[in-house]
Amino acid sequence: MKKSLVLGVIGCLLVLVFILYKSDVPSKIPKTVVMTGNQDIETALGYYNWFDKNKGGNTAFGEIPENLVKELQTGIVKNGERVYFEFKTSKPPKRNNVYLIVPNEKEPLEFGMIEQPLDGNSFIVHGEGGQYIYVLTGYWDDSHHIDYAFKITINN
Repeated sequence: MKKSLVLGVIGCLLVLVFILYKSDVPSKIPKTVVMTGNQDIETALGYYNWFDKNKGGNTAFGEIPENLVKELQTGIVKNGERVYFEFKTSKPPKRNNVYLIVPNEKEPLEFGMIEQPLDGNSFIVHGEGGQYIYVLTGYWDDSHHIDYAFKITINN
């Protein structure tokens, strides 16, 4: 009787430990896909914070978005077109944000950011013809979040 009770308690503890340590965070920084229609849009990894408890990790501040996208090919879209995104992982972020970057000619390090309304994993681009820079943020938890920058050109 005592033996089966002890084995039952140990089994319950093992199940509890498994449930508590099951993670909703990918083991490494996921890549992303940004696209419109059938056109892939290049992205550049910017700021990220990827720390696992008691294991260490990495933080990278990256360049300002304007510098990150200099060498990227520009996605060509029309005003009002939908842009889709996803992170290449089976463990998606808890929250996504997309920001339109507003450059500051006088102080390049003090750029503005305008959050874009999302519909699931997509948003609609609005603007006059020209080039625009965006930052996509994936947020898993306080110690796991990443930014990817990309640029698009709106052709009216």
